[in-house]
Amino acid sequence: MAKDTLLRQWATLELIPREPAKHSTSTITTRLKDLGHDVSVRTVQRDLVQLSAYFAFSSEEEGRSYLWFWPKLSKGLQLPLPDGPTSLALILAEEHLKPLLPPATLELLSPALAGAEHALTQKNPELAEWKDKVRVVSSGPALSPASVDSKIQRTVYNALLNDLQIEIEYRARYRDDISRYTISPLGLISRDGLIYLLVVGPYEPFQLALHRITSALMLGTAATPPDGFTLEGYVNNNSSSEPEPAKIRLKIRMKGFAAKLLLERPLSSDQHIEADPNEDDWMIITATVRETNDLKWWLQSYGRWVEVVEPPALRKQFKKIVRAMKRLYK
Repeated sequence: MAKDTLLRQWATLELIPREPAKHSTSTITTRLKDLGHDVSVRTVQRDLVQLSAYFAFSSEEEGRSYLWFWPKLSKGLQLPLPDGPTSLALILAEEHLKPLLPPATLELLSPALAGAEHALTQKNPELAEWKDKVRVVSSGPALSPASVDSKIQRTVYNALLNDLQIEIEYRARYRDDISRYTISPLGLISRDGLIYLLVVGPYEPFQLALHRITSALMLGTAATPPDGFTLEGYVNNNSSSEPEPAKIRLKIRMKGFAAKLLLERPLSSDQHIEADPNEDDWMIITATVRETNDLKWWLQSYGRWVEVVEPPALRKQFKKIVRAMKRLYK
């Protein structure tokens, strides 16, 4: 068999998806051309028929065409098992990226992940124990993940992948009624174990908690992102629909043990720390920062170990918070 034919047929096998995904002969032909293979639909059809005699993939008729796929329970195209470090990287990546990957992609990865598990236990048993020796934890209590409907997740991810609008029904956190939106999905944001769908629709870019979407219908109309929009730019602006949060000169008093964190990880390049001359074991920190919700949540997390001194407007906000908490705990 000529080298070009062998490479083309191997690429053809790799392009066959695992059920429930299915590719037509013309789709496989187009993707082969994208990979640099000069082929016709007739050639690919002939290759698929020949290969089906040796590999356990299936097909079904759809009109005048055929749809090709690996059955869910088949082993698919068997590749050599990855080495130990690669297997470990695959397993750890799947654990942390699972909420963000399209469901169809996860299904396609399942044979590779199974192979990685097998490779670890067979080739590198010492590395197999590594995943039991590392954990990623959050700063707060370990809340259980929110339940996301798999069908809704598939629809939303497919719409995002293909840049299509979706019609959704959504139940907000503090309301019992359901709102209906036609939206253009812009991206996914993972925060504290929750997945947020960034969209544009009746408002400027805003976030919807994926688990609060109660129904989703993918439309045939193209998504319409704002001019110049990038997900990175949105996130760098503190996930705010405002152009950019204002900079402030923050001045705080902080208990000594807590202030040590800012010696290791400064708030800004112009941060300045000095001992409080009026009280032992307290520090005064000044830094130029952006006045964001994340900053306020961070300051609140230190409770009685931090005092906001300046700017006056921010100090006033924290006074209101303290008074409200005092009413709760009186």
